[in-house]
Amino acid sequence: MDSTFKDFWTLIWEQQVSVIVMLTKQFEGGLVKCGNYWDQEQYGPFRVSLVSQTGGEDKKPDASTGFDFGMSFNSPGASEAPPPQNIRRVFTLTRSDRPSEPARKVVQVQCTAWPDFDVPDTPDILVDLMRDVDEASNETAPANAEDRADCPPVLVHCECDDMSKVMVAHVQVLPESVVQELSSWSTL
Repeated sequence: MDSTFKDFWTLIWEQQVSVIVMLTKQFEGGLVKCGNYWDQEQYGPFRVSLVSQTGGEDKKPDASTGFDFGMSFNSPGASEAPPPQNIRRVFTLTRSDRPSEPARKVVQVQCTAWPDFDVPDTPDILVDLMRDVDEASNETAPANAEDRADCPPVLVHCECDDMSKVMVAHVQVLPESVVQELSSWSTL
C-alpha cells in the first residue's frame, strides 16, 4: 500500500481535490485496513503537513492474547461508550518542485463508526458523515463558487474489500429532500 501514497497525493493535486472522505478505520479485526497515507511529510514532490485533528484518534489496538474477531465485549450492566465520532484532519499540501504555487488546504473526514462488511443500523452515521462532508466542502469551496458544480470533487475511499461503503459516494448526489428524510429518521 505504501507504494501508492505518492500516486494518491498526485491524484489529489491534479484533480484539485480539497475533501477526502475515508470510510474505514485504519485497523480493524487485527488487520491493517487502510495505510496511513498522511503520516510521512514527504511523498515524492508532495509535502503533506497536518494542521489540525479533531474528533479522536484512530490507533492500532493493543496486541491481544488469543483470538481477535474485531469485536469488543461489554459485561452485562457495563455502560456503553458513546459512539465514535468522525475524525477531521486538516492538511496543507505543497509541491517541492513547484515552490511558487500556493499551498492547498485539504480536509479529510474519517468515518470510524461504519461497521466492517456491513451497513449502519440507523441513518445517524450517514447523516453525521454527510453533514461533516458538507461542512468541509463549504469550508474549502473557492470564493467564486456559486454552487456545487463550481467546487472541486470530493474523493471517497474505503478499504478494498468492502463494497457496502462504496455506496456512500452515491449518497452525496441525493436530492436534499432525501437527506432531510434521513435526518428526520435519526430523531425518532
